[in-house]
Amino acid sequence: MKSKDDLIMKLQGDLKSHKAKVEIAEREKLSLQKEMAQKGQEVRDKNDNTAMGLLGQGDNASQKFEDKEMIDGQVSFLNSVIVDMQRKNEQLMARVQALEGSTVPAEPPLFNGRKARAVAPRLFCDICDVFDAHDTEDCPRQSVEPDVPPSSKKVPPPPRPYCEICEVFGHTTENCDEEETF
Repeated sequence: MKSKDDLIMKLQGDLKSHKAKVEIAEREKLSLQKEMAQKGQEVRDKNDNTAMGLLGQGDNASQKFEDKEMIDGQVSFLNSVIVDMQRKNEQLMARVQALEGSTVPAEPPLFNGRKARAVAPRLFCDICDVFDAHDTEDCPRQSVEPDVPPSSKKVPPPPRPYCEICEVFGHTTENCDEEETF
């Protein structure tokens, strides 16, 4: 039940942020439309005031036309952004309403007629590079001093007793019964 409430709160937060973005985009759209109208009026005024045979004014008029086309492109882009945000807004509103209205927890989707089961994450140690033994945080090698290489910690095995008379391991020469040998 808590996860459902958390999801609703998250979706409402997303909805608020999308609404704010839509409002900002609409404000930008209005300001660009005003700027476009102003530039269009300036171009019309220049065309009205300019005589047909004057040279040099064509560059200014073409610049104004390019500005107008650029502003038109920005307006169409912002319109598409607004439409996308409104669509997302509507989807989020539908999800919020569905979650607020439903009292039965949603079941996971079925795959080939069977419910999908949650797979427990496997333990993995980045230090030892081993699965399922322990986690990196629980690694016994973390407490090992890094200056001492692991091979230097090995203790040599105790010497094995060897008899030079019998040439056999298991007893020393001092303990050898020579009569049994021959």
